[in-house]
Amino acid sequence: MADKDTRRAVILMLAGTFLFWFSVYTYPSFLTVYAQESGAAPALAGMIIGSYGLVQMILRIPLGIYSDVIKKRKPFMIAGMIASLVSSIGFVLLKSPVGLLAARAMAGVTASTWVTYTVLYSSLFNGEQLAGAMGRLSAVQYAAQLIAMLLGGYLAHAFSYDAAFLLATGAGVAGIAVLFMIKDRVSDAPPKTVKALLSAMKNRSLLVSTGLSVIFYFVCWGTVLGFTASWARDIIGMDNAQLGLLSAFYLLPNMIVPPFIGKVTGRFGVRPVVTGGFLIIAGACLLFPVTFSAPALYLVQILFGLGMSLMVPIFLTGAIAEVGDDQRGVAMGFYQSIYGVGMFLGPLFAGGVIEWFSGGSMAAGYAANFRAMAIISAIGLVMTLFLFKKREQQPK
Repeated sequence: MADKDTRRAVILMLAGTFLFWFSVYTYPSFLTVYAQESGAAPALAGMIIGSYGLVQMILRIPLGIYSDVIKKRKPFMIAGMIASLVSSIGFVLLKSPVGLLAARAMAGVTASTWVTYTVLYSSLFNGEQLAGAMGRLSAVQYAAQLIAMLLGGYLAHAFSYDAAFLLATGAGVAGIAVLFMIKDRVSDAPPKTVKALLSAMKNRSLLVSTGLSVIFYFVCWGTVLGFTASWARDIIGMDNAQLGLLSAFYLLPNMIVPPFIGKVTGRFGVRPVVTGGFLIIAGACLLFPVTFSAPALYLVQILFGLGMSLMVPIFLTGAIAEVGDDQRGVAMGFYQSIYGVGMFLGPLFAGGVIEWFSGGSMAAGYAANFRAMAIISAIGLVMTLFLFKKREQQPK
């Protein structure tokens, strides 16, 4: 592929990435609140949020394997954007907790196709360029989420929840148009057997990145993408526009830091950076239940986001850095499917803790959840110390 063609492909992939994540992130800032207002108890609200991860657990490995077998990524990407349209329209039409569960699960179908985005995008770069390229991809991903949450929160506050869902619909339509302009990269290598593809799952870097990601996403979806919004609304009294802004603050560091993560890990090594990330999010979890004003909560969100930004690009790169191009689909499918365990169980666990410890005070339940998540983050920190070598570095 010529340099000009490569640049065009990269631009289209980044544009598609932006619209992909925008289409499923105009509403997560208030979705837990919306589910509870629609009649869902905390545990059921957690199940609605967690269904997004459950679907990914089920679909991502077979999707990654099949895309490697047929050596095509684009059809899955387009199918994912269509699923996003179905999801956002479902939120408009289906107002019961069961309807919200179905619509959120369909968004999980969309997110499952992220496997093919990352594989097709990574195929445009060689090994030396990979970490920086994946950092830029993460930056675009989180920029899309930040802008979507800000606009979605504002529209939900100024007009209605449905306005935010319809904004997602518009992004889905635009995303499909962009994806049709992207070309698949077809390898000339003979197709591998499923057994050969599955051998990628034995790679140590993939297994370590995946295991630590499960812990990270468990905490993330039990707090900033789950019940932090409920704390903000029920305890602090923040409105929907403020909830959108709250989500934007945790995403802000994830826009700024990832492009530089290759240089950071090259200087300090992976273990100190990941350890620092878990330490930071554990500290944020301990601060959430003693934060009672919007400005202070914004600052804690930024702190949590900083911890995220140190880990996500490392885990993403580690998942594919040591496997061949023809095995990246199954490697990424495995990585994203298994960390979906954390995305599913995190909010489910959080909702159960909140109900168990609430008694006559929701504040007590929310606080118990935050402290439990701090303990789980500490477990991730300890595992990092054991799983990474002292000076192990990320490929630049």
